[in-house]
Formats: sequence, C-alpha cells, structure tokens
Amino acid sequence: MLTATTHVTQDIVPLFAFDPKGVSLPEFLGTAFVPASRVLVTCWHCVRDLVGGPKDIVAMSRMPDGQPKPLLLSNIERDGNGADLALATVDAEPTIGLYMGDSDHAMGTDVLSFGYPGTEVITDGEAPSIDVVPRYLQGYITRVFENAQPGYGPVPSYELDMPAPRGLSGGPLIRRGSSELVGVVYGEKDFGTIDCVRSVDPVTGKETPEQVRVQVFGLAHRVAALRQLAGKATGGRPLCELMELT
Repeated sequence: MLTATTHVTQDIVPLFAFDPKGVSLPEFLGTAFVPASRVLVTCWHCVRDLVGGPKDIVAMSRMPDGQPKPLLLSNIERDGNGADLALATVDAEPTIGLYMGDSDHAMGTDVLSFGYPGTEVITDGEAPSIDVVPRYLQGYITRVFENAQPGYGPVPSYELDMPAPRGLSGGPLIRRGSSELVGVVYGEKDFGTIDCVRSVDPVTGKETPEQVRVQVFGLAHRVAALRQLAGKATGGRPLCELMELT
C-alpha cells in the first residue's frame, strides 16, 4: 500500500516495482518524468534489473483530487548511445511544459531538480505502507565533462554542486528561473580535497597528519545526451522533436 500520494506531482513521479500477486510491498526504484505525450524518461539503472521480470514497473502519478494513479510502463529501453537513460511508454501527458535547449550550459549555471530521494516504510496500523517523500534541490554546474562508458563512446555529463541522494536518479535537471530541461540526474560522486598536508615539526618532531575533506557532487547527463534519445516509446523519433510538439 502507498500513502501520502498527494506529495507526488502529475508528471515528475516515483517509480515502483509491484508484485502482481500482492505478496510483498512495492519496491521503490527512483524518479522519472514525462517530457512529451506518453513518453517517460528515467535512469536505466533504476529499471534494468526488472525489465522482463515478473514484477510490474509502475509510475505513481495522481488524479486531480489527489488520489493515486498507477501508470504501467511498457516498451522500456536503454539509450542506445550508452547513457544511463531509459525510455518507456506511459499513459500520461506532460503538464509542467518543459522545453529542451539547443546547447549545453557553462560552469556556474544555476540548476534545480525535483524527485523522490526518500521513502519510509510505515508499520503503524494493521499493515505496513510506504510513504513517498519528495524533495526540491538546487545548486549549480561545477564541471562540464564526458563520462566514459565501457563499450560505448563518451557520454556528455555535468558535475553539480547539488546533493543527489539515492532515489533522485531519473529526476529532471532544470535551469533555475525557467522551464528549460538541461539534463537528467543519474548519481553522485565523492571528491576528496587535502586541507592539510602531513608534516613533521623539525624541532619537536610532532607530526601533523594529512587531513582530507570529502565533498559530494551530483552527476547528471547533459541535454546533448537527451536530444537524440529515441526508441519504441518515441516511435523512433528523437525526443527533442516530440518535446517541440507539446
């Protein structure tokens, strides 16, 4: 059973794996969004282990009155160019009016994301339930780079001064102050910087140990990895063309 469904938006949604027999609780997978009519985008790592399996992959949207609206995913495919992106067909229409820019953005660009990096199993009452917790996060682009993928070419990516906790994967990255889709969040990376180098006082012999400060940066695929995203869900057409029609 899912509770707190009024938290979710209509087309930036949490993903779950449902047991059709109803034996176990739904398994939370990550975030997804609907950028064009009947087209859903998420991260491949959110769904790859379940595609073709016995469980249904469902996006949990909502009705105008706040009631839950489960949407079954079909035609789930990975991006053919190696990005950690997946397309699927879903019975939903975009409502937030995202548009896709023509170019990437420079370091320092303010960005934000919305998603579901948190779920809580509630055991009060007769049966356990799952509370879906949304979060709004913002930051800026710290690095523009190519992320090498084994077996594929380099994938255009951003490093972000923004948290990207587990569950935000698949969330849209949006330029702050606009409705421009600039990427998709897919993970985070720890980066250690040396604050104090180890040294020994020549007189006292006292050692000062090396100190490392660990910083965490979010990672997102750039719009360049999204523009030509295509598959059964898009009818073979690039995603950028379909977004221009909405």
